[in-house]
Amino acid sequence: PDWLEPALQAQLLTEGRERARRGELRPARVGRVEALRRAEDVRGDAIQWLDTSDPADCVQTLLMRMDALRAALNEQLFLGVVETELHFAHYPPGAGYQRHLDRFRSDDARVISTVMHLGDPWCRDHGGELRIFLDGPDGEIHVDIAPIPGQLVLFVSAEIEHEVLPTRRDRYSVTGWMRRRPLGGSVHR
Repeated sequence: PDWLEPALQAQLLTEGRERARRGELRPARVGRVEALRRAEDVRGDAIQWLDTSDPADCVQTLLMRMDALRAALNEQLFLGVVETELHFAHYPPGAGYQRHLDRFRSDDARVISTVMHLGDPWCRDHGGELRIFLDGPDGEIHVDIAPIPGQLVLFVSAEIEHEVLPTRRDRYSVTGWMRRRPLGGSVHR
């Protein structure tokens, strides 16, 4: 629950809000490179990809921490992940993201999905929970994870269907994937 310490979480939230205010977060799209499209009925967030050239110290700190986590998971679980891709995500009131898997049918590179919630204290009336779908003993069940600031959620990209329930206030996060080399060879976004 407290993977991001309060100071780093607050810095990332401030940075994400400021970038959203300046229009640097762009409406998210669905599909693969050859068929990317905006689909507001599927997902209503705006995003900005983060990389090592980012000028914000808080982003650089996060990238280093995620790389250390990637290395630790590789060491303990032999995942073969070689990079982490991350983006800021902002869901305005009313926005959500329909049920989906994070691994594309034509690209097996995404191994572990990551979500780090940013924001002010959250209560049930705010909505925006991350809903995870699981197989239960009597069929499918779901678990709703409240977007608690500083919390890190990890799950297997190819196996865990999930959605972001509609939010009733601004919801910020850093979302990403730990990626291995795809069957075809090189790592790419």
